[in-house]
Amino acid sequence: MKRVILVFAVFVAFSSCKKEESPNPVSADFESISSFLTIPGGLKIIEFIEDQTNKNSLFSDYNFVFLSNGIVSATSDDFEIIGSYSLFSDDGKVELWMDFPASGKFRELTDDWYFILRDDRTIKFEDNRDVIQFQIH
Repeated sequence: MKRVILVFAVFVAFSSCKKEESPNPVSADFESISSFLTIPGGLKIIEFIEDQTNKNSLFSDYNFVFLSNGIVSATSDDFEIIGSYSLFSDDGKVELWMDFPASGKFRELTDDWYFILRDDRTIKFEDNRDVIQFQIH
């Protein structure tokens, strides 16, 4: 009988211990990416590869500003286009979805982009070997 009580007491003691949860890397990445994208000065595309073709020159003159309300604007000296974006977690990966109007070259950016890496000045996304990399402007 004492053994049953002892086993029960040990079980209760261990089951009542609060398990410390490890930090969620997706959440940490999400917050880091979100704050990077919404930098007030905006971002420049320094690498855009689509279908294994370097298309950097299509967007090199544009400054991209991501607002916290889901709006993204791309502005050059004489042109501005407005699109939308969202940042979310899917299957344990952080994704950036951008959507621009159906006509024109900006439609090529409409896609879901998977976060790959970030450093102090750049952030990189990929999707099926297509690459988009932004740098702080």
